[in-house]
Amino acid sequence: MLKSTAITEYIILGKCYRYLSTLGEYVPGKELSKMLNAFITTIDKCELSATKAAAESLRSFNIVVHQGLETVHRDSISSLKTMMATVESVMDHEASSRHAITLNTTGVSPRLRKLPTELSLSESQTHLLDETIRCLECESYRAAIVMGWNLAFDFIRQWAFDIHLAAFNGELATYTKKGGASRYRPITTYEDFFQPDPPGERTVLDILYDINVVTEIPFNELCRHLRYRNNYAHPNFRLPTASKANAYIEELIDIITGPPFK
Repeated sequence: MLKSTAITEYIILGKCYRYLSTLGEYVPGKELSKMLNAFITTIDKCELSATKAAAESLRSFNIVVHQGLETVHRDSISSLKTMMATVESVMDHEASSRHAITLNTTGVSPRLRKLPTELSLSESQTHLLDETIRCLECESYRAAIVMGWNLAFDFIRQWAFDIHLAAFNGELATYTKKGGASRYRPITTYEDFFQPDPPGERTVLDILYDINVVTEIPFNELCRHLRYRNNYAHPNFRLPTASKANAYIEELIDIITGPPFK
């Protein structure tokens, strides 16, 4: 799954940093240890790699406390402040190049999020699913439509490869060039679909229809969705919205979770 960081993590990081950079004279040892550990952990969660490296020495920092009082010794506080000054400099520099995007996590179709419970997805299809979700969360609706099609088509093509390869290759062999030579090489591994000049998306759909493994209704629906994908994949006047993108993707889910694909 593509990673995102909750804004609360940055808030926690700020609170820990403020505490550690403004230590007073009387600091409870247990409290300091807790805040120091939280600071180091949250740096990692926020994926601040340079800051994480600068703060590495904090992991082994020895907190010296006054016997009986359980407050941190003045020299220990002074040493920690010196170390924090270095971390602060690195963190400020790294943060200056960090920009945040608010994710609209409610703008994603629940059916899309639950798709792995309906279908067994390959690793690459899981990545396509994650990217489709992230496009919707970022409100990049053109990209979401393109990625949604990629996910559905890859599932269909994998289904064809796993179950109907012999018939697929038989029909593929009927596609010839002007001189009569085969237009495409036979598909022997799934990676052959990614080699130079493979059968395109519409060709794959046509073959599945011609060998009678995809009937007229799902074939026509897939061709229609391919046309929509093409429209949104190129610069034009169309402005897809969240509802249009989610509806498009849900219709594709209806297709690939129905016969003959499931």
